[in-house]
Amino acid sequence: MPGWMRWAIVGAVILITFLLQGWMGDRRTEAARRDAFLQGVRGLSAALVQPMLQRDSARLQRTLEQIASAGPYSVVVVTDARGLVVASTDRTLENKTLDSLRRPPIQSPKFERLSDRIRAETAIVIGGDNVLGGLRVESKVGS
Repeated sequence: MPGWMRWAIVGAVILITFLLQGWMGDRRTEAARRDAFLQGVRGLSAALVQPMLQRDSARLQRTLEQIASAGPYSVVVVTDARGLVVASTDRTLENKTLDSLRRPPIQSPKFERLSDRIRAETAIVIGGDNVLGGLRVESKVGS
């Protein structure tokens, strides 16, 4: 094997190694962002228990609007236990039923990446497994 071919192979291996390290770093960063987003959704779900118990939809609506304006969330939706939207920062969802929140995930939020945003859905629970309602949170990618 000619000497130049060995150096070409060594160079290709080094280049592939750098590319793989960069790709893995991006994957780890994305996973850390997803975990932070889901942790925020879990915290928001816990914080919304009291407003849900008070059953004051106007106050809940104001709370969601304040949360959306203060944080990285573009859409925040709260439903009752049947999936009917109680309050939302997206006015097009008012009085609609969201099938995905009829039985919201209790243990860990459902996460999905859409083309221009990320979305998480989870249950608002009291006492471990008593579902008060559902929560959907969306954030634009890069927010």
